[in-house]
Amino acid sequence: MKSMLLSSLVALFLVACSYREDTIVTMGDYSYLKFDTKRNLIVTIDDTQPFEAKGGNRLYRIKSGKSHVKITDTKGNLIIEKNIYVGNQNTYEFALD
Repeated sequence: MKSMLLSSLVALFLVACSYREDTIVTMGDYSYLKFDTKRNLIVTIDDTQPFEAKGGNRLYRIKSGKSHVKITDTKGNLIIEKNIYVGNQNTYEFALD
């Protein structure tokens, strides 16, 4: 009887002291821009530092939500300037050619 009680207490102790870790994976709060063109472009988003973008299958990560996008050629000539809204994990494509 004593050994049965002791075995039950040990089993209860081991079960009560177990640990399980759950991991939650969330998608980042990012969206993407894609440029359908053969030209090299200079892109400015929300008055941040401009960057050079190339067409093709390249994606450029931006924050989700509303953004002001200004696109010029490498000589500084304005191609397009507009406000866009891009949802989380979505891609906004500019067809420029």
